[in-house]
Amino acid sequence: AERESNERRALTIARALSADVDRELTAIITTLETLATSRALTAGDYATFHAQAKEALKSRSWNVVLIDAAGQQRVNTRLPWGTALPLTAATEPPLPQIVRQTEQPYISDLFVGTVAKRQIFAVAVPVRIGEEAPSALVMSLEPERLVEVLNEGGIPDGWLAAISDRNNINMARSRFAARFVGQRVPSESLRQYAGRPEGVITTTDFEGQHSLHAFHFSRLSGWRMAAWAPLPVVEAPLRQAWTLFL
Repeated sequence: AERESNERRALTIARALSADVDRELTAIITTLETLATSRALTAGDYATFHAQAKEALKSRSWNVVLIDAAGQQRVNTRLPWGTALPLTAATEPPLPQIVRQTEQPYISDLFVGTVAKRQIFAVAVPVRIGEEAPSALVMSLEPERLVEVLNEGGIPDGWLAAISDRNNINMARSRFAARFVGQRVPSESLRQYAGRPEGVITTTDFEGQHSLHAFHFSRLSGWRMAAWAPLPVVEAPLRQAWTLFL
């Protein structure tokens, strides 16, 4: 009964944290979809749109990029207006093609940004002009924002949490995030996940500790949320109860 209780608790934590991240991503999508209806943007007045987007995003550490079908950046609020903008690197996901084909927002995995020069992820929406969607409006974000969301989520003492992308690459972690970002999820955990949408396993974490580990897959992002605690932390309440009983 105690183990079942611990497993339920672990899964509840993973689900709640996943919902927190989904809310953040949904807010980003809503912001992008609002910006994508700008008259300046659809009219091709990119200088005005750059100023509008900077103003709209000034209260957040968010940046937007407009990328056309050829992969050419047309607007990038990371840079001053008038700066020569690059072609999107072939190593980046083909966001304009993806959102044009699906006609839906898209959330990427971790990748190295052409301008950022470091690991980021992106959320993209199609920019519609009439019946066509010739470009994508993209918000690129640092994994540190995901770390903030995790740590704002009220993780219990002694517990840890992490997010991995569709490629099973660690995107964010509630502790020692910089050390582990970009690392692959341990193969022992992947084997036990076994393609399930959620579950609870006992495994060895990145730091080599034997842990009770819950995971939950987000339908919105395709990412996996994990929450875990070393077995001594999980089992401490049971040991305390036995001590009182004896």
